[in-house]
Amino acid sequence: MVENLILSKKFSRIKIIEIIVFLCLGTTISQINRIFILKSDFVKDFINIYKLDFSIVYLFSYSFSIFLATIIVLLYIKKTKAITLRELGFKKIDNILKMVIYSITAVFIAMILYEVIDDVVKHMPFNMYWGDSNKNYSVIPKNTKEVCLISISVLFLVPIAEDIIYRGILVNYLKTKMNIKNTIITAAVVFSIFHIPFYGIGLSIYMFFWTIISCYLYVKFDNIYPCLIFHAINNLMAYIIFPMVA
Repeated sequence: MVENLILSKKFSRIKIIEIIVFLCLGTTISQINRIFILKSDFVKDFINIYKLDFSIVYLFSYSFSIFLATIIVLLYIKKTKAITLRELGFKKIDNILKMVIYSITAVFIAMILYEVIDDVVKHMPFNMYWGDSNKNYSVIPKNTKEVCLISISVLFLVPIAEDIIYRGILVNYLKTKMNIKNTIITAAVVFSIFHIPFYGIGLSIYMFFWTIISCYLYVKFDNIYPCLIFHAINNLMAYIIFPMVA
């Protein structure tokens, strides 16, 4: 109880402008990185020498950018708010089996939700993704190097970065302002809105429900690891397994 009060006090010290900066920092760094990649002869030579797909290199660059932004945010809140990784949800797991079962079950629920929303969107005036309705923004790796780059990006860098920012920080901040139900809904709205520019309206609708599942896991276990497992498996299916078997 005392620990929760201390935690609430720490997160209540975060200002709304700081939350906005935290949310925008990764996108800002990734866009700066994107300009560098598009104009850099070094990157072009690197891609040609190692025979890499530009989309995969860009995915890795984006993932590294938001991960770097998250490190900056962590250092900032550690220094100014004394918020630790443990207080963000990196805690000892009491029941690993239960956590894994919940996380895997969440993946299957999310997969069903995707199919349902995809069918609904087909009858809407917008597509699941920007432009081509069949475009899924996944690329098929052609060699071991590309598999490694994709795996590092979507299984580690992206889940860690996004779950720390949107679950560890945003959810705890919102809990100081509203009840848990409104906290989860608001966090889901924010996460889905930030995905609109990258994917499209249809997928962002799906991301709203996907985030509710992730936030539920975070609140249910008071731990960030179920979110990371759920996120990593989801990305494994979406970016690696499904594109390779399709």
